[in-house]
Amino acid sequence: MKFLDLSTLKLVGKRANGKELRYICPFCKERRGTPDTKGHLYVNLDQGIYHCFRCDASPKNTNLYIYSSIYKRAKSISETSTISLPKDYCFLTESKKDFFPVFGEYARERGITNADEVKYNIGFTIDLNDPFFGRLIFCYFEEGINEGVLDLAFYQGRWVLESENPCKYLSCGDKPLFKSFMGQEKKGIIVEGFFDMVKASRFVPSAAILGHSISDKQSESITKSFSDKVILALDSDVPGDIIHCIKKIKGPTVIPIFLPKKDIDEMDDSEIERLIRKVV
Repeated sequence: MKFLDLSTLKLVGKRANGKELRYICPFCKERRGTPDTKGHLYVNLDQGIYHCFRCDASPKNTNLYIYSSIYKRAKSISETSTISLPKDYCFLTESKKDFFPVFGEYARERGITNADEVKYNIGFTIDLNDPFFGRLIFCYFEEGINEGVLDLAFYQGRWVLESENPCKYLSCGDKPLFKSFMGQEKKGIIVEGFFDMVKASRFVPSAAILGHSISDKQSESITKSFSDKVILALDSDVPGDIIHCIKKIKGPTVIPIFLPKKDIDEMDDSEIERLIRKVV
C-alpha cells in the first residue's frame, strides 16, 4: 500500500462544514491537463479519505492512501493558568515533519528561529473547529502564584493560510506588554507586533504592545520593565498613535523614532542594528 504524503502538498484552508481540509490537488495537472490553483482536494483525516472535486482523484483511482490518524497531543502548561491552549495543540518544534509544513515555512519567512519556537511555545492547533485553526500561535507567560512556575497568560494567533480571513490576528487572554525578557532592564525598545519584537530582541531588550495603542495595564508594565529609557518604534503612518503612546509611558525617557520602512519586521538585521545604535 502506498501513501499520499500530505506534508508535500500546499494547505489552503478547511471546508465550510469544518470537518475537512483543503489542499492544492497534485493530480489535476495529469488528470485535467492544467494544475489546480484553488484547492479542490478535500481531505478527511478522521476517515482517511480524500477527493478532488476538479479531477475526481480519490484513493480508488490513484491507489494512494492517507493515514487516518495524525499527530495529536493536547497540552496543558500549568494547573494555575487562567487560560489553556487550544485543543489538539502541536508545538512547532515537535511537528515540522507532520502534515502541516505551512506553519514552519511561515515561521521561517518571518525570521523565527528554533530557539524562538521553544521560548514562545510557538505552535498550532489541528482541531478544525477551533477558532485558532489556521493560525501560527505564540504564547506569553507570567510569574504565577507558585514560586518558580510560569503561568500561560496570553496567546495570539496569526492567520497563515492562503484563503482570505478578515481577522489577521486572534487573541486569548488580556493583552499584555509582550516582552522578550523577564524582570527589569535599563534600556530597551517598544514595538507594535510580536514579529517586530522577536527581530528587535536580537539587539536590545524588546517589548510589543500588540497594536497601535498602549493600555493602562501595559503602561504600568512599561514603568516596571524599563528604568532608564525606551525607544518607541511604531508605524510612522499613524502619527496620532505615536503621540498617544508617548503620553501613556510613565517613568523611562521615551525616544520616538520614525522607521525608514513600514515596521521593524520589514527591516534587515543591519538596518535594525544601525537604528538602535543611534539612540541607545
